Amino acid sequence: MYAYWQFTAPAAEAPIEVEEEVVTTSLGTIGSPGGYSTDGTYVYYHSYGTSPAKKWVVEGADPATFSVLDSKFAKDKNFVYEDAARAFVAHTVSRDLTNGTLDLFNYALTLERDDEGNMYQYGVLAEVPDSDSFSRVSNPSDPYSDWTSYYKDKSHIYRLEGQEQILNVLNVDVDSFDIIGYGASRDLGIYEEPVFVETLYMKDRDFVYVQLPDYSGSIKIITNADPATFVLVANQEMYDAKDKNHKYLVGEIVE
Repeated sequence: MYAYWQFTAPAAEAPIEVEEEVVTTSLGTIGSPGGYSTDGTYVYYHSYGTSPAKKWVVEGADPATFSVLDSKFAKDKNFVYEDAARAFVAHTVSRDLTNGTLDLFNYALTLERDDEGNMYQYGVLAEVPDSDSFSRVSNPSDPYSDWTSYYKDKSHIYRLEGQEQILNVLNVDVDSFDIIGYGASRDLGIYEEPVFVETLYMKDRDFVYVQLPDYSGSIKIITNADPATFVLVANQEMYDAKDKNHKYLVGEIVE
């Protein structure tokens, strides 16, 4: 998934690398590849992708409440963490109902860190997700997968964006947002060999959304789709979803 991000890496507040041997107990693994452990006083992040393997202190992490959420994030009673650093939130532009899309990529959403380690977006102190309510949004089409781009807490729905894996706020209704599942897959048509990408349908109380099957990751509002009756349809070549009014293929009305 491609996105347009500018990110200024921390200078003075980089994670503290641990060089001496420390006896620790594992807290779980996380994709990078990496993992977490604790000596009872500190939580450490291990990177097994380096040679030799390296270890950093997860600054401020609470060993007693620290747990690995999935292949991307861990959390404790205070914060959400990605690798050895705290996760931060970026706000996108407002929903644009004129053209029926969520304009996630029209602007470079910049997060910058100061010398004290504080993160800012356009000069405003960046939010951190609420650790107590932070969780993955499950995909019923793939209930056993540990992979997702969508997360939530009590205030926001997030999608992971860009190389830095920033939690980008989606302007959708938090309480009613749900992933419906995958519809039809389509060949991107940009390579000699077929490359198929699946269509992801989502909804809230007001709209049905489709994440288009291309590398842009664009999310489109399906105009006039009915969230209450919208369902996926399997084994049909001409459409992959329907509601009380229409049938749809890759987010487009076909009947």
